[in-house]
Amino acid sequence: MLDFRYAEIGKSGDREYVYFYAKNPDTEKLERKRIYLNNIKTKANRVRYAKRLVNHINNKLDQGWNPFIDESENKKKYTIISEALNFVNTYKSTYIRKTSKTAYKGRFKVLTEWLEKSGKLNAYIFEFTEDLAITFMNHLLMEKNIKGRTYNNYLLDYRTFFNLLVKKKYMLINPFHAVEKLPETESSKRPFTDEEMSLYFNYVKNFDKHFFIISLYIYYCGLRPAEICRLKVQDINLRKGLIYISGSQTKNKKIGVIPIVDDFRKLLDDYLIEYPGTFNICGKGLFPGAIPTFPTRIAERFRTIAKKLGIPDEVKIYALKDTAADKLIQAGYDAKIIRDLFRHSNIAVTNEYLKKFNPNISERLIKEFPSPI
Repeated sequence: MLDFRYAEIGKSGDREYVYFYAKNPDTEKLERKRIYLNNIKTKANRVRYAKRLVNHINNKLDQGWNPFIDESENKKKYTIISEALNFVNTYKSTYIRKTSKTAYKGRFKVLTEWLEKSGKLNAYIFEFTEDLAITFMNHLLMEKNIKGRTYNNYLLDYRTFFNLLVKKKYMLINPFHAVEKLPETESSKRPFTDEEMSLYFNYVKNFDKHFFIISLYIYYCGLRPAEICRLKVQDINLRKGLIYISGSQTKNKKIGVIPIVDDFRKLLDDYLIEYPGTFNICGKGLFPGAIPTFPTRIAERFRTIAKKLGIPDEVKIYALKDTAADKLIQAGYDAKIIRDLFRHSNIAVTNEYLKKFNPNISERLIKEFPSPI
Protein backbone atom coordinates (compact mmCIF):
# COMPACT_ATOMS: atom_id res chain seq x y z
CA MET A 1 0.00 0.00 0.00
CA LEU A 2 1.30 3.44 -0.93
CA ASP A 3 2.09 5.96 1.78
CA PHE A 4 0.07 8.56 -0.15
CA ARG A 5 -2.89 9.10 -2.44
CA TYR A 6 -2.45 11.23 -5.53
CA ALA A 7 -3.71 14.80 -5.64
CA GLU A 8 -7.10 15.61 -7.14
CA ILE A 9 -9.33 18.64 -7.59
CA GLY A 10 -12.15 18.91 -5.04
CA LYS A 11 -15.04 21.18 -4.14
CA SER A 12 -17.07 21.78 -0.99
CA GLY A 13 -19.89 24.29 -1.37
CA ASP A 14 -18.35 27.40 -2.89
CA ARG A 15 -14.81 26.42 -1.93
CA GLU A 16 -12.56 24.79 -4.51
CA TYR A 17 -9.29 23.11 -3.64
CA VAL A 18 -6.67 20.52 -4.50
CA TYR A 19 -6.38 17.70 -1.99
CA PHE A 20 -4.17 14.68 -1.46
CA TYR A 21 -3.34 12.20 1.28
CA ALA A 22 0.00 11.41 2.89
CA LYS A 23 1.02 9.17 5.77
CA ASN A 24 1.53 11.01 9.03
CA PRO A 25 4.36 9.17 10.83
CA ASP A 26 2.97 10.25 14.22
CA THR A 27 -0.41 8.57 13.69
CA GLU A 28 0.61 5.97 11.06
CA LYS A 29 -2.51 6.99 9.13
CA LEU A 30 -3.15 8.63 5.76
CA GLU A 31 -4.22 12.20 6.43
CA ARG A 32 -5.61 14.75 4.02
CA LYS A 33 -3.92 17.98 2.95
CA ARG A 34 -5.87 20.67 1.15
CA ILE A 35 -4.78 23.76 -0.80
CA TYR A 36 -7.64 26.17 -1.47
CA LEU A 37 -7.97 27.91 -4.83
CA ASN A 38 -10.57 30.60 -4.14
CA ASN A 39 -7.93 33.34 -4.16
CA ILE A 40 -7.65 32.81 -7.94
CA LYS A 41 -10.27 35.08 -9.50
CA THR A 42 -11.75 33.39 -12.57
CA LYS A 43 -12.98 29.82 -12.92
CA ALA A 44 -10.84 29.24 -16.01
CA ASN A 45 -7.72 30.30 -14.13
CA ARG A 46 -8.64 28.14 -11.13
CA VAL A 47 -9.00 25.06 -13.35
CA ARG A 48 -5.73 25.77 -15.13
CA TYR A 49 -3.72 26.32 -11.97
CA ALA A 50 -5.41 23.42 -10.19
CA LYS A 51 -4.23 21.05 -12.94
CA ARG A 52 -0.68 22.40 -12.72
CA LEU A 53 -0.76 22.12 -8.95
CA VAL A 54 -1.98 18.51 -9.13
CA ASN A 55 0.90 17.62 -11.47
CA HIS A 56 3.41 19.41 -9.23
CA ILE A 57 2.24 17.61 -6.07
CA ASN A 58 1.99 14.19 -7.71
CA ASN A 59 5.50 14.47 -9.11
CA LYS A 60 6.78 15.27 -5.64
CA LEU A 61 4.84 12.39 -4.10
CA ASP A 62 6.37 10.02 -6.66
CA GLN A 63 9.82 11.27 -5.61
CA GLY A 64 9.14 10.31 -1.98
CA TRP A 65 8.08 13.68 -0.63
CA ASN A 66 5.98 13.71 2.53
CA PRO A 67 4.58 17.03 3.79
CA PHE A 68 4.44 15.70 7.37
CA ILE A 69 8.18 15.04 7.34
CA ASP A 70 9.45 17.87 5.12
CA GLU A 71 9.54 20.86 7.47
CA SER A 72 10.18 23.22 4.57
CA GLU A 73 6.72 22.53 3.16
CA ASN A 74 4.02 25.05 3.93
CA LYS A 75 0.98 26.46 2.18
CA LYS A 76 2.58 29.85 1.57
CA LYS A 77 4.48 28.43 -1.40
CA TYR A 78 1.14 28.09 -3.18
CA THR A 79 0.54 31.85 -2.95
CA ILE A 80 0.07 33.62 -6.29
CA ILE A 81 3.11 35.73 -7.29
CA SER A 82 1.04 38.93 -7.44
CA GLU A 83 -0.19 38.35 -3.87
CA ALA A 84 3.32 37.55 -2.61
CA LEU A 85 4.66 40.78 -4.13
CA ASN A 86 1.76 42.73 -2.61
CA PHE A 87 2.70 41.25 0.76
CA VAL A 88 6.31 42.45 0.36
CA ASN A 89 5.17 45.91 -0.69
CA THR A 90 2.75 46.24 2.22
CA TYR A 91 5.23 44.85 4.75
CA LYS A 92 8.10 47.12 3.69
CA SER A 93 5.83 50.16 3.54
CA THR A 94 5.42 49.96 7.30
CA TYR A 95 9.03 50.94 8.03
CA ILE A 96 10.91 52.26 4.98
CA ARG A 97 11.45 55.97 4.36
CA LYS A 98 9.04 57.94 2.19
CA THR A 99 11.73 58.52 -0.44
CA SER A 100 12.51 54.78 -0.55
CA LYS A 101 8.81 53.98 -1.02
CA THR A 102 8.82 55.86 -4.32
CA ALA A 103 11.86 53.95 -5.57
CA TYR A 104 10.46 50.60 -4.41
CA LYS A 105 7.12 51.36 -6.06
CA GLY A 106 8.96 51.83 -9.35
CA ARG A 107 10.81 48.54 -8.97
CA PHE A 108 7.56 46.68 -8.23
CA LYS A 109 5.88 48.26 -11.23
CA VAL A 110 8.66 47.19 -13.61
CA LEU A 111 8.60 43.61 -12.32
CA THR A 112 4.82 43.19 -12.19
CA GLU A 113 4.33 44.66 -15.68
CA TRP A 114 6.89 42.23 -17.08
CA LEU A 115 5.35 39.28 -15.24
CA GLU A 116 1.88 40.20 -16.48
CA LYS A 117 3.10 40.56 -20.06
CA SER A 118 4.86 37.19 -19.75
CA GLY A 119 1.74 35.52 -18.33
CA LYS A 120 3.46 34.75 -15.03
CA LEU A 121 1.90 37.25 -12.63
CA ASN A 122 -0.72 34.75 -11.43
CA ALA A 123 1.61 31.76 -11.29
CA TYR A 124 2.47 30.28 -7.91
CA ILE A 125 5.39 31.79 -6.05
CA PHE A 126 7.23 28.43 -6.12
CA GLU A 127 7.22 28.81 -9.92
CA PHE A 128 9.34 31.97 -9.67
CA THR A 129 12.55 30.13 -10.47
CA GLU A 130 16.16 31.22 -10.92
CA ASP A 131 15.69 30.94 -14.69
CA LEU A 132 12.76 33.36 -14.49
CA ALA A 133 14.82 35.84 -12.46
CA ILE A 134 17.69 35.65 -14.97
CA THR A 135 15.30 36.11 -17.91
CA PHE A 136 13.76 39.16 -16.26
CA MET A 137 17.13 40.79 -15.49
CA ASN A 138 18.24 40.11 -19.09
CA HIS A 139 15.10 41.93 -20.20
CA LEU A 140 16.12 44.95 -18.11
CA LEU A 141 19.61 44.90 -19.53
CA MET A 142 18.74 44.51 -23.20
CA GLU A 143 15.34 46.14 -23.60
CA LYS A 144 15.48 48.83 -20.92
CA ASN A 145 19.10 49.55 -21.92
CA ILE A 146 20.23 50.27 -18.35
CA LYS A 147 23.87 50.53 -17.36
CA GLY A 148 25.93 48.51 -14.87
CA ARG A 149 25.34 50.54 -11.72
CA THR A 150 21.60 50.96 -12.35
CA TYR A 151 21.31 47.26 -13.17
CA ASN A 152 23.04 46.36 -9.90
CA ASN A 153 20.75 48.70 -7.96
CA TYR A 154 17.72 46.95 -9.47
CA LEU A 155 19.24 43.57 -8.62
CA LEU A 156 19.93 44.61 -5.02
CA ASP A 157 16.32 45.71 -4.53
CA TYR A 158 14.88 42.52 -6.04
CA ARG A 159 17.17 40.42 -3.85
CA THR A 160 15.90 42.38 -0.87
CA PHE A 161 12.25 41.80 -1.82
CA PHE A 162 12.72 38.07 -2.29
CA ASN A 163 14.88 37.73 0.84
CA LEU A 164 11.77 38.77 2.74
CA LEU A 165 9.73 36.09 0.98
CA VAL A 166 12.34 33.49 1.96
CA LYS A 167 12.38 34.77 5.55
CA LYS A 168 8.58 34.59 5.73
CA LYS A 169 8.61 31.03 4.32
CA TYR A 170 7.02 31.75 0.96
CA MET A 171 10.12 30.36 -0.80
CA LEU A 172 13.10 28.17 0.03
CA ILE A 173 15.69 30.09 -1.98
CA ASN A 174 15.98 33.59 -3.41
CA PRO A 175 15.92 33.24 -7.22
CA PHE A 176 17.75 36.56 -7.69
CA HIS A 177 20.87 35.21 -5.99
CA ALA A 178 21.46 33.27 -9.20
CA VAL A 179 21.83 36.57 -11.08
CA GLU A 180 25.37 37.96 -11.19
CA LYS A 181 26.16 41.61 -10.69
CA LEU A 182 27.60 43.55 -13.60
CA PRO A 183 30.98 45.29 -13.47
CA GLU A 184 30.55 49.01 -12.85
CA THR A 185 32.42 51.82 -14.51
CA GLU A 186 33.61 54.39 -12.01
CA SER A 187 31.65 57.62 -12.25
CA SER A 188 33.35 60.56 -13.86
CA LYS A 189 32.70 62.92 -10.95
CA ARG A 190 35.60 65.06 -9.79
CA PRO A 191 36.23 67.81 -7.25
CA PHE A 192 35.87 71.50 -8.08
CA THR A 193 38.91 73.31 -9.41
CA ASP A 194 39.92 76.40 -7.43
CA GLU A 195 38.47 78.61 -10.18
CA GLU A 196 35.15 76.72 -10.20
CA MET A 197 35.00 76.83 -6.41
CA SER A 198 35.52 80.58 -6.31
CA LEU A 199 33.02 81.19 -9.12
CA TYR A 200 30.37 78.97 -7.54
CA PHE A 201 30.57 80.27 -3.97
CA ASN A 202 30.72 83.90 -5.03
CA TYR A 203 27.53 83.36 -7.00
CA VAL A 204 25.47 81.56 -4.34
CA LYS A 205 26.71 83.86 -1.58
CA ASN A 206 25.51 86.93 -3.47
CA PHE A 207 22.41 85.59 -5.26
CA ASP A 208 21.09 82.51 -3.40
CA LYS A 209 21.60 82.83 0.35
CA HIS A 210 19.70 79.66 1.25
CA PHE A 211 21.57 77.52 -1.26
CA PHE A 212 24.82 79.05 -0.04
CA ILE A 213 24.07 77.62 3.42
CA ILE A 214 23.07 74.23 1.94
CA SER A 215 26.37 74.13 0.03
CA LEU A 216 28.29 74.84 3.24
CA TYR A 217 26.50 71.97 5.04
CA ILE A 218 28.06 69.69 2.43
CA TYR A 219 31.47 71.37 2.28
CA TYR A 220 32.13 71.92 5.98
CA CYS A 221 30.15 69.05 7.53
CA GLY A 222 30.19 66.34 4.86
CA LEU A 223 26.39 66.10 5.01
CA ARG A 224 24.67 64.21 2.22
CA PRO A 225 21.72 65.95 0.48
CA ALA A 226 19.35 63.28 1.87
CA GLU A 227 20.62 63.99 5.41
CA ILE A 228 20.20 67.72 4.94
CA CYS A 229 16.57 67.19 3.96
CA ARG A 230 15.89 65.09 7.08
CA LEU A 231 17.56 67.29 9.69
CA LYS A 232 15.64 69.71 11.92
CA VAL A 233 16.84 73.04 13.25
CA GLN A 234 16.82 71.49 16.74
CA ASP A 235 19.39 68.89 15.59
CA ILE A 236 21.97 71.67 15.35
CA ASN A 237 23.45 72.67 18.71
CA LEU A 238 25.18 75.95 18.01
CA ARG A 239 26.20 76.42 21.65
CA LYS A 240 28.27 73.23 21.52
CA GLY A 241 29.01 73.55 17.82
CA LEU A 242 27.66 70.11 16.92
CA ILE A 243 25.15 68.54 14.53
CA TYR A 244 23.40 65.39 15.77
CA ILE A 245 22.15 62.85 13.21
CA SER A 246 20.07 59.86 14.28
CA GLY A 247 20.62 56.41 12.79
CA SER A 248 17.31 56.68 10.90
CA GLN A 249 18.66 59.69 9.01
CA THR A 250 22.06 58.37 7.89
CA LYS A 251 23.13 56.20 4.96
CA ASN A 252 24.96 53.69 7.18
CA LYS A 253 22.21 53.69 9.89
CA LYS A 254 24.72 54.91 12.50
CA ILE A 255 24.36 57.89 14.82
CA GLY A 256 26.48 60.83 13.70
CA VAL A 257 27.92 63.73 15.71
CA ILE A 258 29.51 66.31 13.42
CA PRO A 259 31.54 69.33 14.52
CA ILE A 260 30.74 72.75 13.05
CA VAL A 261 33.79 74.83 12.15
CA ASP A 262 33.89 78.33 13.67
CA ASP A 263 33.38 80.26 10.42
CA PHE A 264 30.27 78.27 9.55
CA ARG A 265 28.99 78.36 13.13
CA LYS A 266 28.96 82.17 13.06
CA LEU A 267 26.93 82.15 9.86
CA LEU A 268 24.41 79.66 11.28
CA ASP A 269 24.02 81.75 14.45
CA ASP A 270 22.50 84.55 12.38
CA TYR A 271 20.80 82.31 9.79
CA LEU A 272 18.88 79.87 12.03
CA ILE A 273 17.86 82.22 14.84
CA GLU A 274 14.50 83.09 13.25
CA TYR A 275 13.39 79.49 12.63
CA PRO A 276 11.58 77.16 15.12
CA GLY A 277 13.40 74.02 16.23
CA THR A 278 10.83 71.78 14.55
CA PHE A 279 11.49 73.23 11.09
CA ASN A 280 13.46 71.24 8.53
CA ILE A 281 16.81 72.94 7.90
CA CYS A 282 16.04 72.48 4.20
CA GLY A 283 12.30 72.41 3.51
CA LYS A 284 10.13 73.12 0.52
CA GLY A 285 11.71 75.85 -1.59
CA LEU A 286 15.16 74.85 -0.26
CA PHE A 287 15.03 77.01 2.85
CA PRO A 288 14.05 76.14 6.46
CA GLY A 289 10.39 75.27 6.77
CA ALA A 290 7.73 72.92 8.10
CA ILE A 291 7.12 71.15 4.78
CA PRO A 292 9.92 68.71 3.81
CA THR A 293 11.51 68.48 0.38
CA PHE A 294 13.34 65.83 -1.61
CA PRO A 295 17.16 65.52 -2.00
CA THR A 296 16.73 65.60 -5.78
CA ARG A 297 15.62 69.23 -5.49
CA ILE A 298 19.11 70.10 -4.21
CA ALA A 299 20.77 68.35 -7.15
CA GLU A 300 18.39 70.07 -9.58
CA ARG A 301 19.09 73.54 -8.18
CA PHE A 302 22.83 72.93 -8.28
CA ARG A 303 22.72 71.78 -11.89
CA THR A 304 20.80 74.92 -12.88
CA ILE A 305 23.41 77.13 -11.21
CA ALA A 306 26.35 75.08 -12.50
CA LYS A 307 25.04 75.26 -16.06
CA LYS A 308 24.65 79.03 -15.78
CA LEU A 309 28.25 79.33 -14.53
CA GLY A 310 29.69 76.91 -17.10
CA ILE A 311 30.68 74.25 -14.54
CA PRO A 312 30.73 70.85 -16.36
CA ASP A 313 28.36 67.94 -15.69
CA GLU A 314 31.00 65.74 -14.01
CA VAL A 315 31.07 68.20 -11.09
CA LYS A 316 28.13 67.26 -8.84
CA ILE A 317 26.78 69.03 -5.75
CA TYR A 318 28.26 66.30 -3.56
CA ALA A 319 31.69 67.08 -5.07
CA LEU A 320 31.81 69.88 -2.48
CA LYS A 321 32.60 67.13 0.03
CA ASP A 322 35.30 65.70 -2.25
CA THR A 323 36.77 69.16 -2.68
CA ALA A 324 36.87 69.65 1.08
CA ALA A 325 38.69 66.32 1.47
CA ASP A 326 41.17 67.37 -1.20
CA LYS A 327 41.90 70.65 0.59
CA LEU A 328 42.19 68.92 4.00
CA ILE A 329 44.78 66.50 2.61
CA GLN A 330 46.72 69.37 1.03
CA ALA A 331 46.64 71.15 4.39
CA GLY A 332 48.24 68.11 6.03
CA TYR A 333 45.27 66.70 7.97
CA ASP A 334 45.41 63.02 8.91
CA ALA A 335 43.11 60.56 7.10
CA LYS A 336 41.61 59.55 10.48
CA ILE A 337 40.27 63.07 10.96
CA ILE A 338 38.68 62.94 7.52
CA ARG A 339 37.29 59.45 8.27
CA ASP A 340 35.53 60.76 11.40
CA LEU A 341 34.20 63.85 9.61
CA PHE A 342 32.84 61.82 6.69
CA ARG A 343 31.65 59.01 9.01
CA HIS A 344 33.31 56.21 7.06
CA SER A 345 33.14 52.74 8.61
CA ASN A 346 36.92 52.36 8.66
CA ILE A 347 40.13 54.03 7.52
CA ALA A 348 40.41 51.74 4.47
CA VAL A 349 37.20 53.24 3.08
CA THR A 350 38.62 56.73 3.59
CA ASN A 351 41.92 55.85 1.92
CA GLU A 352 40.11 54.36 -1.08
CA TYR A 353 37.88 57.42 -1.25
CA LEU A 354 40.80 59.85 -1.15
CA LYS A 355 42.83 57.85 -3.67
CA LYS A 356 40.31 58.72 -6.39
CA PHE A 357 40.91 62.42 -5.93
CA ASN A 358 44.46 62.52 -4.62
CA PRO A 359 46.52 59.77 -6.32
CA ASN A 360 49.82 59.18 -4.57
CA ILE A 361 52.23 59.99 -7.42
CA SER A 362 55.95 60.03 -6.66
CA GLU A 363 57.67 63.35 -7.44
CA ARG A 364 60.89 61.47 -8.19
CA LEU A 365 59.06 59.12 -10.56
CA ILE A 366 57.88 62.10 -12.59
CA LYS A 367 61.30 63.74 -12.74
CA GLU A 368 63.65 60.74 -12.95
CA PHE A 369 61.79 57.97 -14.82
CA PRO A 370 64.52 55.93 -16.65
CA SER A 371 64.64 56.49 -20.37
CA PRO A 372 63.98 53.40 -22.56
CA ILE A 373 67.05 54.17 -24.72
